[in-house]
Parts: sequence; structure tokens; C-alpha cells
Amino acid sequence: MLHNAGIHWLRHAYATHQLAGGLSVERLRRLMGHRSIQTTMRYVHWLPSDSEGEGTALITNPPKAG
Repeated sequence: MLHNAGIHWLRHAYATHQLAGGLSVERLRRLMGHRSIQTTMRYVHWLPSDSEGEGTALITNPPKAG
């Protein structure tokens, strides 16, 4: 059985991977069960980036599928 820290890490990993894959913050908010978008926005800083601000750019302009 996972400890609470393990479950928290798993949720963080899931959220980060979904955002990096182009899922919108609003859709992630609903999937995670957050009432506030501000709670979901905490995951944005975990996105990998080569330069400052790139993680936020991925959220506001997700890559096109194809």
C-alpha cells in the first residue's frame, strides 16, 4: 500500500505528464477534482523547460496533435 506521500507524488506525476502531453489546465482541473483552477496551476511549474516561461507557454499553447 502506498503512503500518503506516495499517492501525492503519483498525482503530481500524472498531472505533470498530462500537461506536458498537451492536456488543457481546465480539463486537468476537472480530472483531478480540483474546485479552483489555482490549485491545478501549481502543477505548471513542474513542466520541463529549456528557458524561463516555456512551461507556461505549453499550457496556454499546447502542441497540436498529429
